[in-house]
Amino acid sequence: IETRNRSFVDIKFGKNVVSLDENSQITVWVGDSGVSITLSGGALVADIGEPFTLKLMNTQVAAQQAVFAASAPCGSAVVSVLANTVQVGAREVTQGKSASILADGMHVTPMSVGSLSNFELKKLSALSKPTSLCFTKVELEELRKQRANAIKIPEDTPQLEETPTQNSSGETGDA
Repeated sequence: IETRNRSFVDIKFGKNVVSLDENSQITVWVGDSGVSITLSGGALVADIGEPFTLKLMNTQVAAQQAVFAASAPCGSAVVSVLANTVQVGAREVTQGKSASILADGMHVTPMSVGSLSNFELKKLSALSKPTSLCFTKVELEELRKQRANAIKIPEDTPQLEETPTQNSSGETGDA
């Protein structure tokens, strides 16, 4: 499955919902042990209610009851655990932490609400069932408002005017 610019898809299977961001590529495998996904590029948010596996680069991610985000930019991958615990390779990553998967190994660091992408923020704000996320609904809403206000330019903002400048030889010209 591949999404393009400004296209998103939610995949629902059993008690799981995997949401793909725009410009993402996954392969879905359905077998006797359930559904597994390989993320080749892009990003997703997973709201997992029953056993699920995801493959990123050469690393297997497993979750049973969790919410996490994963992204796979070229040559690296990141798994951010937003609720409960996710197994990333041989490491158990708890909520509020991100595992960066790089060529030199895995690095686990604390998350901040500001590190969420707009896609992740939208999906987390829309979760229908009450989930104990590492960030509160208030924190998510505050971040959403900050980002919405950051892209608005008030109409009463003064515009910069071009002023003539003087170069080293004393001539004036446009800035």
